[in-house]
Amino acid sequence: MKDTLPHPTIKHVVVLMLENRGFDHAMGWLYTPQDTGEDAPRIVTRAGDRRPFLGLSMLRPEAFERLANPLPDNGGTALPARGARSPKTPSYNPGESFEHIMRQMWGDPGHDAAAWTDPVRRKAMLAQLSADGTRAAPMNGYVLDYQLAVAHDSEGVVNKASSLIKSRGAVDLTEILDTYTPEQLPVLSGLARHYGVSDEWFCSVPSQTNTNRAFSMAGSSRGMVNNSFYDPFASTWNPVTGLLKAASEGISNSDALPVTTRSLFEVLQQFDYSWKVYWQSTWPPKGTTAGPYQYVRTMLPLLGAGCFDGNFVQFDAGNDKSAFFAAARKGELPALSWIEPKWGGGPHWNHTARAVGNDMHPVSDTTVAEDFVMNVYNALAASPAWPSTLFVVTFDENGGTYDHMVPPAAAPSGNDRVPLPRPKVGDHHMDAQTRTEFGFDFAQFGVRVPTLLISPHIAPRTVLRSPTEVPFDHTSLIATILTLAQVDKRHWQLGKRVSKAPTFEHLLAPAQSPPRIANPSQALNVRVRPEAAALHYHSEVLLEYIDHLWPTPPAGAPQPLYLGGSEQGSIASVGYYYPTLTGDRTRAVKFRLLPENGDAPVTPTILNMAVLRIVTTETAWAGFNLLCVGPVAPCAYYARTADTGAKWQVRILSSRDPRQQVQFDEPVFFVSRLSATGQDPLQRLLPNPGDPRYLTTRAGEWALWRVIRAGAA
Repeated sequence: MKDTLPHPTIKHVVVLMLENRGFDHAMGWLYTPQDTGEDAPRIVTRAGDRRPFLGLSMLRPEAFERLANPLPDNGGTALPARGARSPKTPSYNPGESFEHIMRQMWGDPGHDAAAWTDPVRRKAMLAQLSADGTRAAPMNGYVLDYQLAVAHDSEGVVNKASSLIKSRGAVDLTEILDTYTPEQLPVLSGLARHYGVSDEWFCSVPSQTNTNRAFSMAGSSRGMVNNSFYDPFASTWNPVTGLLKAASEGISNSDALPVTTRSLFEVLQQFDYSWKVYWQSTWPPKGTTAGPYQYVRTMLPLLGAGCFDGNFVQFDAGNDKSAFFAAARKGELPALSWIEPKWGGGPHWNHTARAVGNDMHPVSDTTVAEDFVMNVYNALAASPAWPSTLFVVTFDENGGTYDHMVPPAAAPSGNDRVPLPRPKVGDHHMDAQTRTEFGFDFAQFGVRVPTLLISPHIAPRTVLRSPTEVPFDHTSLIATILTLAQVDKRHWQLGKRVSKAPTFEHLLAPAQSPPRIANPSQALNVRVRPEAAALHYHSEVLLEYIDHLWPTPPAGAPQPLYLGGSEQGSIASVGYYYPTLTGDRTRAVKFRLLPENGDAPVTPTILNMAVLRIVTTETAWAGFNLLCVGPVAPCAYYARTADTGAKWQVRILSSRDPRQQVQFDEPVFFVSRLSATGQDPLQRLLPNPGDPRYLTTRAGEWALWRVIRAGAA
């Protein structure tokens, strides 16, 4: 097996496909009109294309106003909002299947969402809505469709009889229009600006995970549109390894495609190039099926053969010595590494069965996925193979999150009809005439998603579009990888969509972009705050809680809170005392930020991502550490310095570059380093929602603080 590609600059490709984020939702503000000169995006596109960056930030006011989404019950309209209200936005899992994506694109035509799955009704609705094809999808049904998801998954949290939910503690439907700013996603945004991103990359099908991941690996989903289409017929397609239960016994959300399905991996194997799928968690989950449990091997039955066992390597993203990270740092990755994230998500944030993954699938703390991308990037950038590596980060689909661009027409693959042997016509939404699910013709791309192209050979601030009139979609991954491998196109045999897909290897020519390998961690930074005084260990400071910056607080918003005096609690006998929060700065208590282990720090200034202790100088308990007792439990002061619950990581809001100095007065957040932090690893310091006089830790909130000089006005 050849462990490197024959391309003159790129010898290794690493692909990470995350979950369910639209382009505007994650990157709509990546560049603004104020980015000029050296900060301006470098748009690489086809001749005659003079469009600026295709984000929300570049729209004229009148164009932006046209993005208004109707609210339920004629309750007015809402516009996309700059800034997500929390890192767990949206707090309910939006609709992501075909009928929901169509409703998000076209709005509410006076029918329930399921009407989109009937070929006859769908054709009639589209003819009515598009005025016989002359009107594009308005992309304004996100709020109306989100209402269905919230009502379906509320479990009593929300009043299902209420259409527009605004009561305290319930869901504001307009959160589905929230879009993240670069400082809210500094890893993805920093990598996109330091290297490249495509602002015109569409998912392959206007639907959910399995069909889009199938297109990214095989160039077709073999007629499947929604997850679990093939589940009841697994034994028909794959009698040896197809052990999935029938739909009557439970669905897997991991479809076994027909055994005739050829994939990118078989092509690489045929031409003697090494490849591995690095995976983390089983999917489908054990208990829903009889197995198998590895996602790619379930979907592509040919890869279930024992001869491919060595191509599938499980690793632990929480262990930097596990298989992928070790191979990456040593420069021992194969020609192609395909990374599966840890699968997560759930109906809503407070759901007991919510799975915490690192895939960014709602409902999740997006910072967890950002940390995963950061760790993968750091391992690759530390490798001797980094100068010849291309790292691609993309998303399978928008998953109900916002994007304003209308998906264009697409070329069917030619492999889209369900092959023989076949299920009974009419079963599981297979249309008799087209022999596809819902009668979908696969002549329509899905909603736009972010795709990052990361390599020292890619010039800074590159914004990439297709060099042809055919836009990028997930089949461009296959086409580019096989082009880098110099496999003649006549040997691909992966369908017409792949053969016509535009590629992006032209970005990687040595003469165009000499490798940039110095200080790669600067790519994890979108910090734009003016330089100010650096924060030093042992300085006396005040801690001011500011919660969040988005959206702009309305007039009369609550004043900042400060850590104030402490109270002796009911368990004072073991040395716990409870700090309070006060809106009166004159009652704020001074603190010192000290190295985690008491040793002299490497640098006197506190650096981003440093682990430290927060120590009170309050007279009665001077020298006591601020302690995280556990998730959602009250925080306390404790005298013993060795307790792991007294260690906190400080993070600059808009940077993950560990070389950055933390400054006075800039937004930071504190993450508990307590080992037993429950299912959400990023427990942040913030007021207790049940009793805001005291502190606690929770995940999924911005929880921003400012460190202020003691005595400053």
